Amino acid sequence: MSVKIIVPASLHEMTGSKVVEVSGATVKEVLGDFTGRFPDASEKLFDADGKLLPYIQVFLNKGGLAAEMESRLKDGDEIWLLFVIQGG
Repeated sequence: MSVKIIVPASLHEMTGSKVVEVSGATVKEVLGDFTGRFPDASEKLFDADGKLLPYIQVFLNKGGLAAEMESRLKDGDEIWLLFVIQGG
């Protein structure tokens, strides 16, 4: 199943593209495929235990709904990775 990841600007240098096509049936599988292809992106997205960093948000199809790691995907879905700005 083909899914597109809309890559945040901070990762464009690693991926060479704003959009990367990956495969997987869940968000977790898709991100695994993505980091398998771009290993340097893994440390930007996940902690040492393999959990998504707290300032990374994953959205599905521009719908404004945050996707969970086990969310099921369909062929042609788009995953948007957003780095949430923190601070005060």
